[in-house]
Amino acid sequence: MITFKDFLDEFNNQSVDYDGVYGAQCFDLIQEWNVDWLNNPFITGAYAYQIYNNYNPQKYTRIANGPNDVPREGDIVVWSWYFNFAGGHTGIATGKGDVWSFECFEQNDPTGTVSHLKTYKYDYILGWIRPKNYNPTLLPLTCDQKIVQIKNWTTDSSIKDPDFRYKVKQLLV
Repeated sequence: MITFKDFLDEFNNQSVDYDGVYGAQCFDLIQEWNVDWLNNPFITGAYAYQIYNNYNPQKYTRIANGPNDVPREGDIVVWSWYFNFAGGHTGIATGKGDVWSFECFEQNDPTGTVSHLKTYKYDYILGWIRPKNYNPTLLPLTCDQKIVQIKNWTTDSSIKDPDFRYKVKQLLV
């Protein structure tokens, strides 16, 4: 079974130049994951930010960067052109994070760096594409994540969701 941990172990602190053009770019690392590890088609685009619109909907689910969304392990995260006023950026989510920040496996940020783990806030994130053929074992929520989820179910301290008590009970188990 393919796991993201195996991919991370093999390529962490390495330069990945998947297409042999322009050196080791962020785009190269996600293509290694996407094509060679997941057997998905190469995602086209001249720049990293174009991945967000150039994905194949039969192979991926596109998820917009919303206030309650968190990328899960294996998701290909895409930054907009405004991130660096150039090609944007891309990396692979590790599944560690919450609605405030997330951890990503990426390279070339800062420019020229080898692949590494880095924590980001959601500034300039367009969203992510989720490969339909990779379903990691989801980890249980941390206490902080549970509190954030409970807050998301309420608005201005007034409970709007009729199943709120049931959901909280299930979440705290």
